[in-house]
Amino acid sequence: MTLVSRRDFLKTVGGTLGSVALAGAFKPSVLVAQSSGGTGKTFVCCNLLGGFDGLFSMPYYDGTISQALRTTYRPTISINPNDVLRVTDQNGESQKIGLHPSFAPLFNVARDRMKIVQDYGIPGAPGRSHDTCQIIMSLGTTQVEGGEMVGFLAKLMDSQNWDTFQYWSLATTNPSDTNTRNRPPVAVNDLNQLNYGTASFESVVDNAYAPELQQMLVEMQTPRDSLSSRYKSELQTMHQIVSKVRNDIAIQQVGQYDAGGIGNNLRDAAKIIKSKATGRGLDPNKDTIILVAQGGYDYHGGIIHPYGGNQITTTNALARNLATFYQDLISFGVLDKTIIALYSEFGRTVRESSTDPFITGTDHGHGNNTIVFGGPIRAGVIGNAPSMAEISSDYNALFPSTDYRDIFSSVFTWMGINPQTIFSEPYTPRNIGLI
Repeated sequence: MTLVSRRDFLKTVGGTLGSVALAGAFKPSVLVAQSSGGTGKTFVCCNLLGGFDGLFSMPYYDGTISQALRTTYRPTISINPNDVLRVTDQNGESQKIGLHPSFAPLFNVARDRMKIVQDYGIPGAPGRSHDTCQIIMSLGTTQVEGGEMVGFLAKLMDSQNWDTFQYWSLATTNPSDTNTRNRPPVAVNDLNQLNYGTASFESVVDNAYAPELQQMLVEMQTPRDSLSSRYKSELQTMHQIVSKVRNDIAIQQVGQYDAGGIGNNLRDAAKIIKSKATGRGLDPNKDTIILVAQGGYDYHGGIIHPYGGNQITTTNALARNLATFYQDLISFGVLDKTIIALYSEFGRTVRESSTDPFITGTDHGHGNNTIVFGGPIRAGVIGNAPSMAEISSDYNALFPSTDYRDIFSSVFTWMGINPQTIFSEPYTPRNIGLI
């Protein structure tokens, strides 16, 4: 490959530095400008990738739905109703729901601050594609067409004039998650591995030429080289961010999390929150959003495979690390100011694919069950249980009766943020009784 000319480079280059991805490179306004106001609250968005099977992990244990799933539609992967972890405050509910035993680590510490949300999802007919549904949820819409690729979390940051350290994307699942128009969030995969020593550029330039191009920009001195000054400003900003993370945040002592994946994500989230709680490095009075993710839920087969690598193993790892995170929140004294929501791009089909436990799984579905927990949450169940007609229909999936945006809108309202400034489509937030 031939090194591009300086002229072509100046027209096209953009970049990120090290492990940090600032969504909106070359923005000098990112220099840790401070926003005003805030309540000191934190919202942790946990994206479960691959199509989380909410009927499996939040099973019905009493009523006609439970009986139909166990005897007709999911005889192999359903569990004994007596083994279900039972969420309290379901008086009057004819279709009672709980948690799979794999969620025991989290249930044992957070059962009194946990709500199950039934039958939520993307309204309409979004299809059953992972990519399409994930993009839709990241955008906060009901379809991909006709909108700018700015996610609803990015819009929140812009609308509230937040500074860089108020939104942390520890697992960016779609570029729109961090595609802000003003100051960018911090997008970093691992606080402990944050590295300022390397540079990379977009696909127009081969990474092998990055050092030469970086030096070219730094050496530009003439007034017409506006990109040079913008690059230097960005370089300075990156240095400030890396310095703060390494000196104030990454050093925080937190609980023992699993190595890698969701363990690393929640460990880093705990460090960010502790730094904020102690006032070392981060402002304790400012609101914060932290995006984390766990993959591996696309179980077309082997959902209960006897030798592991199945949804029981995956959800248990999630629950184990969330339990540690929850206990960290208590020890930091910030549980009452923190909410965690689990969500996934879609649920799974009602019918299992086989009666052989080694190969049975479920296909891409639509509606889903999930949990939201934290200090302000009280135990219970919200949303509508599916009807028998829905369970037995040829659609072979739940058709969501709760708009997924209502979950986020409820939390944004709790944070003092008007959700109608976040979601661009015609949408009226509905109080679903989450908080």
